[in-house]
Amino acid sequence: MTINPGRAGACSWAPDGRWLVCHSYDTGAGAVWLLDSQTAEAIQVTDGSSWDYKPTICPTRPAVAFSRSNEGRSVIWVQRLGDGVGDPLVVTGADDRWPTWTQDGNHLFFHRLVDEGAGIAIWDRRTRTVRDLVPAEHKPRYASFAPDGRRIVYGAEVGGHSTLRILDLDTGNSQPLPAGEAAFPTWSPDGRTIACTIRPDPSSRWEIATVDVPSGRVRLWTTDRADLRGLHAPVSFAPDGRRLVFRSETEPFEANLLVLELDSGRITNLTDDSWWDEAPSFSPDGRSVIFMSTRGGDWTWGFYRIDVASKEIATVAGPDYIERNNPQLTRDGRTLSTMVASKVEELYEQLPDGAGRVVTEAGPGVRYPVPSADGEQVVFTRTRTTVEYWLAENVWASDSPLASLARPLVAEAGTPKVIEQPPLGPVRSPVDTRRR
Repeated sequence: MTINPGRAGACSWAPDGRWLVCHSYDTGAGAVWLLDSQTAEAIQVTDGSSWDYKPTICPTRPAVAFSRSNEGRSVIWVQRLGDGVGDPLVVTGADDRWPTWTQDGNHLFFHRLVDEGAGIAIWDRRTRTVRDLVPAEHKPRYASFAPDGRRIVYGAEVGGHSTLRILDLDTGNSQPLPAGEAAFPTWSPDGRTIACTIRPDPSSRWEIATVDVPSGRVRLWTTDRADLRGLHAPVSFAPDGRRLVFRSETEPFEANLLVLELDSGRITNLTDDSWWDEAPSFSPDGRSVIFMSTRGGDWTWGFYRIDVASKEIATVAGPDYIERNNPQLTRDGRTLSTMVASKVEELYEQLPDGAGRVVTEAGPGVRYPVPSADGEQVVFTRTRTTVEYWLAENVWASDSPLASLARPLVAEAGTPKVIEQPPLGPVRSPVDTRRR
């Protein structure tokens, strides 16, 4: 079918039974291609700047439906094959994936993953008790302590957009932090600044940013780095308050860790290879960073510790096939994280000698544990995940979100004859994906 190897994904047949529509990762993201099953001719349909995958051609119209993600949740995107014009079926706070047309081409069936915050709580290690702080209606996400332990900052979702709020633990009062659309906030050691990710407008990517707490002044640090992407993830302050560590996606299924020096704005790689590294956090002494990585091979989950000066990497936990993430080190050498050992995320505490336990009193659905300065309290997010199946009926009707894409049926609809762009051959991947 293809001559040169490449990173290809799912394919489905076009209505004519000759052409295939597939997604490929060779553009550096996810792009939809048409592939002639007889000649191996390949024609690119989408530009690859978004993550497009799982395409399927409408049986009765020259249109292709696929999942499209721009740094986060996917939407069902429908695009005309003739001129490349497209629109989302619907945009919600959920993750819509894997569209399938009905035989008459009028309805779309798809899978919706709803993953949302269901509360924020604090686990007190000394008393083994849990205190709920933020209710489910806020749909909260990542939270962190102020240095004095008397406040937390957290992300809350409103209408599919994330905003920041500061909660006073003594009074129970919360106030918005005027930073626009922002997520993954973490407090600086001196309490004057909050680092986070910010999306300047709905069409832009997420950026690494800092917010001055008293004034609300926002500073973006990564806007001039076009090579950085996938920044919508946890950020960690060094104990000196002068550095941040964060994740940036590089190639598909690959991500590196980078360090930002706040005095100069200089960004340098902490890791620079072909593995997926994420959820970095500085050690309490600032000399190393603990993170999750697939570098154990075969898509295993492991925790690793990298020395900031020497770049030497040591294994902290794993690697194995137990899903684990979001590691944090405490001053006394414990590792706090989340683990999926019984089909749900739970809080896990590993002691310096390697022994550990699931913190059962925290309950199920735990994500993003962040310790207080003394390590004796842990703030975490409760999550709720469900899978739903939806049928969008009459997608070409005049009152449909896709009505602007409707046009009269044409002969041999869905064949590549309506494509008006030159063929683009597949590019060989520079990465040996068999290392997974």
